Amino acid sequence: MDVQGVTGKLYTFSTWVYRLAYLNVLWLFFTVIGLGVFGIAPATVASFGVSRKWVKDKDESNIFLSFWQIYKQEFIKSNGIGFILFSVGFALYLNFQLTMMIDNIFMFTVIRVLFLISFFVYFLTVVFIFPVYVHFDLKVLQLLKQSFFIAIAAPLETIITLLLFSVVYFTLALIPGLIPFFGLSLFAFISTIVSLNAFSKLESRISGSSIEV
Repeated sequence: MDVQGVTGKLYTFSTWVYRLAYLNVLWLFFTVIGLGVFGIAPATVASFGVSRKWVKDKDESNIFLSFWQIYKQEFIKSNGIGFILFSVGFALYLNFQLTMMIDNIFMFTVIRVLFLISFFVYFLTVVFIFPVYVHFDLKVLQLLKQSFFIAIAAPLETIITLLLFSVVYFTLALIPGLIPFFGLSLFAFISTIVSLNAFSKLESRISGSSIEV
């Protein structure tokens, strides 16, 4: 048995466990100091930004410093995105509740179909919104459109992301004690890996696009 090889792999594994746990603690801390509602969006963007540094740039420098720089730099813009996502999500929720009160079968069907289409667009946009945010320098509306476009243009990566998210979700549901340490960071890390692969493929397929990797 190659003891040194096994030891090296264990060291690498433990290092990544530490990084992800530390990143999640930072996410929780900065969400709280941002009073929750104003902290969650920039803290999430910062988490994805740090994950991108790890995966794409192989940057393993000071995690706290990297997180803090992204957090304060993107505080206003990320809160704008967060407000839009929350508002649209809440509107969809209200729409869903209101459709349950409609007695007319035709109207119920029409509104429910419109709701499902809207939810589909919203859901796919949310899947890639944060990886796209930290990877491209886009304005808010461009960011929303690009996120949906990538989700549609890279269906394999979208499916893989959703499957991996499901695995992580059910794992955390089975072991709730892991949530404070990996509740967001693991999602961010997985999403970053898959998204960067999608961006790379799209770059090679789309010449002269507004996407620049």
